[in-house]
Amino acid sequence: MTALIYTNAYKDPDCVYTKKLIKRLNANCVETKIFNECGDDIDKCDVLFVIGGDGTILDVKNCALKHNLPIIGINAGKLGFLTEFEREETEFAADCFTNKTLKTDERICCSLKIGDKEVYALNEISIQRVCDGNKKNGLVTDLAVYINGDKLENLTGDGVIVSTPTGSTAYSLASGGAVLTPDVNAFSVVPICAHSIFAKPIVCSSECVIKIENVGKPDAGIFADGEFVSFLSTGEGVVVKKSNSSLTFLRKENYNFLTRLIKKLGERF
Repeated sequence: MTALIYTNAYKDPDCVYTKKLIKRLNANCVETKIFNECGDDIDKCDVLFVIGGDGTILDVKNCALKHNLPIIGINAGKLGFLTEFEREETEFAADCFTNKTLKTDERICCSLKIGDKEVYALNEISIQRVCDGNKKNGLVTDLAVYINGDKLENLTGDGVIVSTPTGSTAYSLASGGAVLTPDVNAFSVVPICAHSIFAKPIVCSSECVIKIENVGKPDAGIFADGEFVSFLSTGEGVVVKKSNSSLTFLRKENYNFLTRLIKKLGERF
């Protein structure tokens, strides 16, 4: 077996945990490869170890999707909601993988097309206000939201989020959206600071096709997992739907989403 390792240099600057992971994997007769870029030789790997936080996992999700690599996350960040092991469990993580005691956790993704390019998001795709050419960032967006061709509503405000169940504990939650358990095949459409007392989050099937059209004057920004993708000009629309590819995490046998939710988010306050 071969393990690919990606380390966030800011989270493990001295490579303390990276070296521990490599040493234990090698001792368990597992070959290791350090992630440099998403090359074709990655197809020969069996797993992707990620040392960092949730943002680090988002950084390498496209490579994992492209090569169908399951992810084992080791938290070297603050929250680490998507990771499975804490940094003190680095060697234990290597043993669990070698002994094949981990279970799979499949997560749906959403996607959109910008020209010929398809963009994937594990957490969410958001359309929101951005700074215009005059450096005015106070201009609200006017967005029309359609689900399966039926107009849902016009939203005037900061924007709208289309969230997966995985993303329901991230930007969506901070914007008032509901928490969706990972086994729910659904999207959550969440207004961001809408200027209405009636604008509420809507949960729909992940099989739905969601179109968002810019019906206002200022350009809006399209973001996938917090990363800027493109501008959405007046009269333009973008279609968000479930991706054909899903992302697989490897979890401990006793993994429980609700327990993790309370520990990671509830105990912080």
